Amino acid sequence: MNTSKLLNTSAILLTTLSYAFGMDTNPSQNTNQTLEKKTPKELESKKSLKTTFLSSDNFSFKAGAEVFSKTSFNNSAIDEAKQVYPTPSYASILANLGIYYEKDGFKLGLGGVAGGLLYDSTRATLGFINAEGYNYIGFYAGYSGLGVPNITNTRDFIIYDAYLEYENKYIDATLGRFFKENTWFGGYAQGINLAFNLGKGQKITLFGTDSMSIWGSGWLYDFSRLYIPTGVLNLEYELKRDFYNFKLYAYYGIEDYVAPGASLDLLFGDSKVAYLTKIVAALPIYDSSINKWGVMQFFGSTSGVTGSVFLRQDVIFNEKYTLGLGLYKNFGNANARFGTYGNPMNIDIWDNSVLVYGRSLNAAVNPDVFNLLLYTNFEIGKYLDIKLDGRYSTSPMADEYSLILGLDIFLTSHITYSLKANYYTNITHAGFDVLTGLARKDAPGVISDRSYVMNTIKFEY
Repeated sequence: MNTSKLLNTSAILLTTLSYAFGMDTNPSQNTNQTLEKKTPKELESKKSLKTTFLSSDNFSFKAGAEVFSKTSFNNSAIDEAKQVYPTPSYASILANLGIYYEKDGFKLGLGGVAGGLLYDSTRATLGFINAEGYNYIGFYAGYSGLGVPNITNTRDFIIYDAYLEYENKYIDATLGRFFKENTWFGGYAQGINLAFNLGKGQKITLFGTDSMSIWGSGWLYDFSRLYIPTGVLNLEYELKRDFYNFKLYAYYGIEDYVAPGASLDLLFGDSKVAYLTKIVAALPIYDSSINKWGVMQFFGSTSGVTGSVFLRQDVIFNEKYTLGLGLYKNFGNANARFGTYGNPMNIDIWDNSVLVYGRSLNAAVNPDVFNLLLYTNFEIGKYLDIKLDGRYSTSPMADEYSLILGLDIFLTSHITYSLKANYYTNITHAGFDVLTGLARKDAPGVISDRSYVMNTIKFEY
């Protein structure tokens, strides 16, 4: 091969690559003078394009930390015969970090959280029971949910965000791990969310997840199928107007249940006095031809059509002070699984003792339960929110009453201190086992103090 031709060819290739990647070259070294040279303006334009695509303006970060404690007042010694079990106390710490990139309607998200226990009162039971703090922080029954969780196999680090999202005026599609909240689901999903904008305030959303995760406020659960054995699908139609929001939906717990339902929010009034009405109904259907998994510890087997109805009326004064009243009724065992990983009541249903049935599940979602709920919220200036919330629950298995004082103090734009003091009593009726929630003829009735104080210091950036 002619050496001069080889050098000429190499020089042309080098120069072409150099211009393509915006690298500076010395034109005097070009052996082929017929190669078209790009102007400085064209080179600057190409550099600008690369810089824009990877610009720091397209990146965002989220970071946070949380120190949480739950201090309970029932330190009774365990007495199995009398069904006496204490209300444990614990403390935990969490830290999270996420990085997000947005460009031309696309968004990539990656976020992780790590945590651990600072204190666990169940370690002091002298071997009568195993330490139970892992039920709050690090609980992991395997991806299938069929494993045996314990203190030695906790998951103390979770990738909670790992998704690709694309959004334009017609569609919003998300795939991967992401946060999802709708009427009957609240937590981190591993699946897909497709929302189609039909115009004129109408939208259709298809959501599906094969597992779920929760973290924050004293919890750290990795993705698992514990409460959704083979995943959940949700199809929802939404019609939104200035004064109302109507939703028609169906949930399918695969091989578990089918739950059609609807909700309606109505808003009337003005900035001085506004009235917000919420009506929610769902009909979970459990049938042997559908259900392959039973209902775990949630009150034994069930079948047929069940139902949950929720009514709430709020009055809002000056857009700062809220007074509300709610009614929630289960017909049959409607919340065997449905309604436990998301619920429209907007209350904590997981604040019972970790030693009893449902691992902290309270009576608010019991079979045939009736709940009377009180909601208040007072915004005092820019730095303080005060809440006084009440709940009375009555069901064949147990009655409960709870009165909660809540304070949110916004110390800075990034730091919040929260206090939640709950005067809470559980009255389990005779004939029901406290540990399993199942009927047992020789089980005595028992009154248990489940009162506690929660303190949370949260940093968010």
